Amino acid sequence: MIQRKKAKRFQALLSVCRNNTYYRNLVKNVSTVEDLPKIPILSRDLIQRNLLLSNGINKRRIRYDSTSGSTGQPLRFIKDQQSSEGVKIATELLFNKWAGLNFGERHVQLWAYHTKSFYQNVWFKYLYNCRQFPPYYNTFDAFHPILEKIQSLRPNLLTGYSSALFLAASLIEEEDYNLNLPLKGIIASAESLLPYQKKFIETIFQTDVLMRYGAREVDNVGMECPERNGYHFIPSRYILEVVDSEGNLVNSGEEGRLLVTDLLNHIMPLIRYDIGDYAILSDELCSCGRKWPLIKEIKGRISDHLELPSGKSFPFLSFNVLFEQVSDFIREFQVLQKSTEKWVIKIVIAPNFRKKQILELERTLKEATNNEVDISLELVKKIQRTSTGKFKYIIRMNELSVNK
Repeated sequence: MIQRKKAKRFQALLSVCRNNTYYRNLVKNVSTVEDLPKIPILSRDLIQRNLLLSNGINKRRIRYDSTSGSTGQPLRFIKDQQSSEGVKIATELLFNKWAGLNFGERHVQLWAYHTKSFYQNVWFKYLYNCRQFPPYYNTFDAFHPILEKIQSLRPNLLTGYSSALFLAASLIEEEDYNLNLPLKGIIASAESLLPYQKKFIETIFQTDVLMRYGAREVDNVGMECPERNGYHFIPSRYILEVVDSEGNLVNSGEEGRLLVTDLLNHIMPLIRYDIGDYAILSDELCSCGRKWPLIKEIKGRISDHLELPSGKSFPFLSFNVLFEQVSDFIREFQVLQKSTEKWVIKIVIAPNFRKKQILELERTLKEATNNEVDISLELVKKIQRTSTGKFKYIIRMNELSVNK
């Protein structure tokens, strides 16, 4: 049934594309899902240079939106409100259920505010029973009144940016605040969580954290179930592919660039869209019994790779393994790439750190980069956020020169 629905939606998308200025010639030899690789990969640059808007579409279905630009390249796009809104809401309710939330129970989000219509506000507050609060706070004094409101609401689910949840947990621990929430689960999204950060959030809030994966332009693509074997994604809405650096499909279980085809956006079709992440797909079924396919692992943003002097790539998630060994005394870190040959790593430490641990970590980092990079560690009390409050794990030399 799922395959029939996917095939039907793919045919509907092709029909729209045959009247689309950009896609018209690209889909001439495409008739089934198996022909999808015949369509060129869609990059952000191509979207910005081409008007992908379909012809003959009712303007009432058009909803303008944009990405935040956290990857360094903000993207303006158009969504099909008629086709995707109901599915988006249903998907979010389902994912919340996996985290333990029953419909009607209270939900709190540490999330950026977005403009909503009157009806959306009514749905969000009264039917969805959700309250939104700004995600980032510089001090506990700024966070305290919000935390008191959250305590009074007694939510059963907490959702937020990964970095916002970690910051909230850090502020709560810092002040030894008596947290008392009936949480059934936490959903973290928008950014990756390092293993020790996830564990820290779970310890402070006394509940499990499930990771959700998506992007503003394609909504919530997938989420972990309680078994945590990967991210289940909706096969009747999305077609996911993983390709190598040459654009060739890789085998299941192999890492590559993730391409997303959204079958429901007929206003501005996103077909084989390079979303900007490395990922691994899996043919295995989850032990939870759900039949949805799995993204085995999200390996992080393509931009989250540091180039070594030898030309090799050092993935940011390599820090996961290195910092996991000393997670008892590190709270946060940020890599400043002064040049290809020199990195400064800012570290926010816990009170129980030892100088020998810092020296050992510095030695381990240099070994991990084959001693190609001059690495120095800088102990700081706080790492500065961006103007929008977001946390950037990597700041490159060109960004450093702009910020001076």
